[in-house]
Amino acid sequence: MNNKSIVLIEVIIIIVLLAIIALGIVTYVTESLRYNISNINQDRALYLAQAGIMRVIVDYSDDDAWSSQQNVNVEEGLYYHIGGGSADFILVDASDPKVSGKQINDIPIYNISSTDSITITDMVVSWSFGGNIKKVKLGGNWVWNGTLSSPASLNITDFTILAGQSFAGLSQQVWEFSRNIPLGFSLTVTFIFSDNSSRKVILAQSQKAGNNEFSIKATGEVRSGNKVEARRTIVATYDTGNDKITSWEETQNHIMP
Repeated sequence: MNNKSIVLIEVIIIIVLLAIIALGIVTYVTESLRYNISNINQDRALYLAQAGIMRVIVDYSDDDAWSSQQNVNVEEGLYYHIGGGSADFILVDASDPKVSGKQINDIPIYNISSTDSITITDMVVSWSFGGNIKKVKLGGNWVWNGTLSSPASLNITDFTILAGQSFAGLSQQVWEFSRNIPLGFSLTVTFIFSDNSSRKVILAQSQKAGNNEFSIKATGEVRSGNKVEARRTIVATYDTGNDKITSWEETQNHIMP
């Protein structure tokens, strides 16, 4: 083999090596860009979900009500959805409950949806002082009676609250037990709705007043055409008495329009 052939082979080898190196660099840069773009889109989706949460708070602050909305377009390719189900629209004001012997009452409830009714079908009641639950009244009507110990799963008479409706009378909501309610008691109720959404409410915590808040769910989406590039969802609770967000967490249970 002459020197020219050897040189040619060496040149070819060098070219191949350079091509491999160049391909590796291009691949690395491309994947890095994709990773960075993906991260940027994830951040955008989170910011959009946060925007949805704040939109609900502003609407409620202005009108004492809000409504589910889907595909709210912030700008091209950027969307959010708000409202995760009936549970997001019940506001239970347990900021000043009253105890009278075996009963707890003076707990107003509101449907803060401006458009949709909500229906409570079941509830789970948990308390700290033994005995049994005997009766439950919602909206001035007895919706359940029986004898169950804590935690009690109650299949109540369906109770529908129209959009914007409230039941704020002293004895319109009553939970009655088999024994007198003692000092230092705790009481929690989980409301379950016809769409299978649920909302846990603290009516009393070691004798202290309970919640006066509602939950908010918002999903942010980044889209490219019909393709969703990123989707993130936040669930928050907002205290209407203090005008503060009291909890904030991310969930994989997205609002799907």
